[in-house]
Amino acid sequence: MVWIALMIGIGLIVILIGTIVMYKVKKERIEPDYRTLFILGIIFMGTGSAMISTLGTSSMGMFALGLIYMAVGIANKDKWKKQPESLSMKNKRIIIAVLLGTCFVVALTVWLVLAAPL
Repeated sequence: MVWIALMIGIGLIVILIGTIVMYKVKKERIEPDYRTLFILGIIFMGTGSAMISTLGTSSMGMFALGLIYMAVGIANKDKWKKQPESLSMKNKRIIIAVLLGTCFVVALTVWLVLAAPL
């Protein structure tokens, strides 16, 4: 029962974020950052490799997504945006907030998995 409520909550958050992003994209055209896609591809491939080695070949989606992101990033290497020289205070706060949020989600997930009866 807890898992259903958790999945519904996560689904609503994803739908809300998707709606906000789509509204922003319609408002102004944003050019994708292909360098970021390449980096995400590396991260997804690593995660996918770990999932394949632990869960088996039924979880090849992350690895395949990583390959696709890397291919798109490399194919558009001439359009890579330059990395900013230094981060502003606002960007540093955003990064810290995202990292703390990620730590919270991981801790909550571990707690829920360990607290669940087998």
